[in-house]
Parts: sequence; structure tokens; C-alpha cells
Amino acid sequence: MNGKTNYVLIGVFVLLLTLTFISVILWLSAGGTGRVYKEYLVYMKESVSGLSRDNVVKYHGVDVGRVREIGLDPLRAGEVRLLLQIDEDTVLREDTVATLETQGLTGLAFINLTGGSAASPQLQARPGEKYPVIESRRSTWGRLDRAVEELVSNLIDVSKLLKVVLSEENKQSLTRTLAHLDNLTAALAGRSGDMATAVEDLAATMRQARDATTELPELFAEFGKTAKALQ
Repeated sequence: MNGKTNYVLIGVFVLLLTLTFISVILWLSAGGTGRVYKEYLVYMKESVSGLSRDNVVKYHGVDVGRVREIGLDPLRAGEVRLLLQIDEDTVLREDTVATLETQGLTGLAFINLTGGSAASPQLQARPGEKYPVIESRRSTWGRLDRAVEELVSNLIDVSKLLKVVLSEENKQSLTRTLAHLDNLTAALAGRSGDMATAVEDLAATMRQARDATTELPELFAEFGKTAKALQ
């Protein structure tokens, strides 16, 4: 009888130990906090190097969840698919934005959520989709890298343009144009005396015309007197 009792006790102990082990595994898989999460998707258009599963998700700097999955979506080429677990009590809105950031000197990557005005509707999954999708924005380093790429591209374009402008053919054309301008300037300088005389003659003609204009009223008056006398 005692032997059977011992076997029963051992069985109960093993069962309790197994249940405890399973509970611990489930607790750890849920984050070990007992919190209830809601899942969201984010599609990043840049490298997520340094970001790993279980990395922190922050909302305005406050820890609100973690990264559950990282992978590529075959339907969205060039984008990284992130599945986030966010505290159920955290209200995300349609204007909430996700950004990849690094924490201090450690360089540990995390997802930071910003935005979320009270006037914006609460973020919901679209019809036919399983998860709500949070819009993403390039990180500071991502924007800087893109700006540098555009700057380099513009410099290359300017270099090509300068190469065309400074080609041998254009140099010769510019030299001929400058030579023609020199000849025109020299010709005008040689005729400067004639031009000065012409300007003086024009001025004298204008003065004579002005004087004649001032005498017109007197001529009209005399003409009127003569017309009356003839009557």
C-alpha cells in the first residue's frame, strides 16, 4: 500500500513540475510580465541592421512592447516586415509613425513610435488584413544617407555638365565670341568722334524744334487777325 502511495505522490509531483515548466515557458514567451499585447505590422524601407527579436518598442520614449518578428515580405519588394507586440492599453492612431532608432552609446536598436494626435482616428486593421499597419519613417541616419546619395548624384551631374561646357569645341566657340566682342568694341571706339557729333546735331535739332513750337501760338494769333481783316 505504501509503495502504491509513493508512486502516486511521485506521479503528482512530476505532473505539477511539468505544468509549472509549461507555465514558465508560456510566461516567458509572453514577455514574462503578464501583460496583454496587441499586434501591429510595420514595413521599413531601410536596413534594420542592429534590430533583433525582443528588442524594445517605445512610444514617445516609454517602453510599450517588443519586436516579435523580423522578416521580408515577398509582396513588398525592398521592405522589411516587422511584427510588433504593443501593450493593449496603448492607443495608437492613424497618424502614429514608427522610426528605427539607436539607444545612446550602446547602439542598441529599437522602434520608437511618435505622433498620435487626439483628432486622428484609432488605428485599426484594414478590411481583409489581420494586423493594423503603422506607417514608417526613415531614421535620422537613413535620411542622412539618402541626402548624401542625392548630393553625390547631383555632383556627378554637375561634373558632367561642366565637362560638356568646357569641351574643346565650346572653348573655341567662346574664344571666337570674345574676339568678335573685342572687334566690335574697337570699332565703336574708333567711331566715337562721329557718334559725339551726331549726338550734338540731334540735340541742336531738338532745341530748334522746341523753339519753333513756342512760336506757334503767336503765328496762330497773327493768322486769326489776318483772317478777320479779310472778312
